[in-house]
Amino acid sequence: MTEANKSQYLKSGGTKVEMTTVTSTDLDNDTGPFVDLAVMVKDFDYQGGQAQEEETTVLASLAKEFELGLADAGTVALAGHFPIGHAAHTALVAANADKKPRVFRVTFPGGATFTCVGMVSQYTFKASASAATVSGTYNVRLTGEVKLLAGGGA
Repeated sequence: MTEANKSQYLKSGGTKVEMTTVTSTDLDNDTGPFVDLAVMVKDFDYQGGQAQEEETTVLASLAKEFELGLADAGTVALAGHFPIGHAAHTALVAANADKKPRVFRVTFPGGATFTCVGMVSQYTFKASASAATVSGTYNVRLTGEVKLLAGGGA
């Protein structure tokens, strides 16, 4: 980056997206076994959940008062190709069928990681006359905490 370029960003090319092929809830799972989803995923869309608001206002309050409940881990949508028979597709379809938790791990260039536990809740696909490939989306409901860790390097 030159001095003239002040913007800060993280490039997505070379990002790894992985999912355990067996049930796991261990965010520190480094052994897997993992399947490589990056060969079919074009968009990894994390939507963080919102904590429930509890109103705690009483008669003595001068304005409304609130407390927040437990954090909601949110959801992930994995959008991209729909390669029937490929190991990544087969693992996601199996996860959808058994509704068991899997560890998902995203490793960005430079080493930063996002790790979460989720269950594949739905998948969709689309084939159109104007598109040359079949596309699909796999929706994942997250549970528990998510982990975002900065990595070293650039």
